[in-house]
Amino acid sequence: MRYVALLSFAVVVGGGTLFAAVEPTQNLSIWDGLWWATETVTTVAYGDIYPETAIGRIVGTVVMTTGVGFVALLTGSFAQRFLRGGNQASGRTPTEAEMMRKIDEMAAQIADLHKALREDRR
Repeated sequence: MRYVALLSFAVVVGGGTLFAAVEPTQNLSIWDGLWWATETVTTVAYGDIYPETAIGRIVGTVVMTTGVGFVALLTGSFAQRFLRGGNQASGRTPTEAEMMRKIDEMAAQIADLHKALREDRR
């Protein structure tokens, strides 16, 4: 994740600088380019600055793809940590027989609840 975050940061800085350079008609400063790259990588895109040249659109595509990819990897990383965390608490993964026993127990509990509900209605 560190390398992906570092790569994303480099794309934002490099993309913002490059964007300011390839959009000469907009008279953008490097700070304007960094602002554009930041709002583009976060997919906010206020619309105050937008690419007008083909090269600017290519840079925008790379920055947008980087932002979406980074969020996807971050989400996957969190999900993996949650899933792995649940198995590490017990120190082992349950066997198929143990899972089937638990499912049978839950099925019996559900059947008991259904029976109790039917008796309460009478």
